[in-house]
Amino acid sequence: MKKGNDRGMTLIEIVIAMAVMALIAVVIAASIFVSLQTTRESNQRLTDAVGVSFTSAYFVPDAESALTVVKGPSGDCVLAGTPVVTFHWDEGDPDRPETAQPQIATYSLQSQGDDLVLVRKFCNPATTQTVTVVRGISESEVECRDGSDAPDPDCSDARVVAMTLEFESDRDVTLSATRRTDDPAA
Repeated sequence: MKKGNDRGMTLIEIVIAMAVMALIAVVIAASIFVSLQTTRESNQRLTDAVGVSFTSAYFVPDAESALTVVKGPSGDCVLAGTPVVTFHWDEGDPDRPETAQPQIATYSLQSQGDDLVLVRKFCNPATTQTVTVVRGISESEVECRDGSDAPDPDCSDARVVAMTLEFESDRDVTLSATRRTDDPAA
């Protein structure tokens, strides 16, 4: 019977194999870390985008419909927290002013747990609805401009209303709406 050359592995071969395995493990760990970080950032961007989309679904029609715009609280439709802007308008048959029903939409910043959220409260004679429109913001600011595009600090003659949302994720988004008017010169 012939004996084979069965010597096993040398210490050098084992050390080289362990070094190669360590390099492979480092590369795999780094790629997992990068993919988790990318996923976290993508999820935050998606959350911010959904919040902006949801906010624009309310803010733009409110601003476009507004007969008056007030920075801060106004009227009976008041929310807790830091008031941002209030819109007032009437709905009804334009040919019959007695059918006009006042509509008010107020936006306010509120703390909910660790989050700062933008809340919208809508009031009319028949109903009151409150909804959180966006989460994870650090600040919200409203800027108004008149028909000549000059700043309108108190929003009394606002033609364009813009709301800037500053997110905790260091992203800023500005929503803008042009108010409807019966004045063709505006």
